[in-house]
Amino acid sequence: MLIEKSFDSGEVVLNYAEGPDNGPPILFIHGITDNWISFLPIMPSITMRWHIYAIDLRGHGKSGHTTGHYTYRDYTRDLRKFIKKEINQPTILFGHSLRGMIATMLAADNPEIEALVIGDSPPNYDGSMRKDLIKRMSYWRRAKEMAEKGETVSDVLRLLGEKKLMWGNVVIDDPIFLLRTAMRWSMMDPDILSNIVGCGDDPAKFDEMVEGYETGRLFPRLRCPVLLLRGNPELGGAVSDEEAKRAVELISDLIYVYMPTLGHSLFP
Repeated sequence: MLIEKSFDSGEVVLNYAEGPDNGPPILFIHGITDNWISFLPIMPSITMRWHIYAIDLRGHGKSGHTTGHYTYRDYTRDLRKFIKKEINQPTILFGHSLRGMIATMLAADNPEIEALVIGDSPPNYDGSMRKDLIKRMSYWRRAKEMAEKGETVSDVLRLLGEKKLMWGNVVIDDPIFLLRTAMRWSMMDPDILSNIVGCGDDPAKFDEMVEGYETGRLFPRLRCPVLLLRGNPELGGAVSDEEAKRAVELISDLIYVYMPTLGHSLFP
């Protein structure tokens, strides 16, 4: 059983879920616009052997909003405090999507991180991540617009049904996924997407958001075991063949798993 609790970082009150103490701690870090509930499909088997923590990042889910303060350094600062004060022991990190980057930043040169799982997170080799964001810009703009309307879940779901939701070239039409999308968009602070939506016209907004996340520099500094999970780009996966190959070259202790039947979400 998972119990929701709150943690005050000194800057913002964060919502998180904690499971029973059945083993070593593992902290789940969701993707942008999402919340901890996105990991529920894989938690039943994990909770039997691990002590699960799953957090809503600032501006997401039930956590507090900090408009104007949604850079990667802001998120990592919250998580460092959370790990130190709430977990207080060596921890495994599982970061999905854009938040796999935050997990990577936390794990680099950090002896308190025992292992790292990177879930289909686009790397940032000389600004390559910005190109990925721009490729999926219609999705980010739609999410921001919906959140700004302040609609209910049912209203967001209705609006999603009126126009196809695109993730790059992939149409998102699964009804369960659309319901989850409506739920998380109705809860988030639309400002979490301001730098992403603005990065197409102003690269400085992208640089401000991701400052500290340069995978060419961070990957060689990972001293813990790393599991890289990658979805199929043709189904919406965010990591190209060349980017995956370079990660294999840069990370010394890596297990790389390609999932050809899954896209970016990874959790069917």
